[in-house]
Amino acid sequence: MPKKPVSLYDIEEIIKSAGIDSSSLDVLEELRKKLVSEIEDLVDEASFYAQYSGRRSINDEDIKLSQIKIEKLSKRLYKKLKANSKAGYRSNMSISKRQQQ
Repeated sequence: MPKKPVSLYDIEEIIKSAGIDSSSLDVLEELRKKLVSEIEDLVDEASFYAQYSGRRSINDEDIKLSQIKIEKLSKRLYKKLKANSKAGYRSNMSISKRQQQ
């Protein structure tokens, strides 16, 4: 079994530093999965920048650029989802008004 890159203890310490006294193992596991996933995404994107620059290893600038790109994509996606949910809500309201008539 491969070693877990981040321990539950580490996650629990982060939670405690935020002022939360306790949390379930399920919460700790879910946070660990999310953290590892975020790191993997950053490293994947950073490796693209390193390869583009002709390097085989990533540096801090690659990570910074990756983080900026991922944040921009996340913001765009959030805005689209929000706009779509509002449009869906409006169309559902129109349908229910027509049904009432």
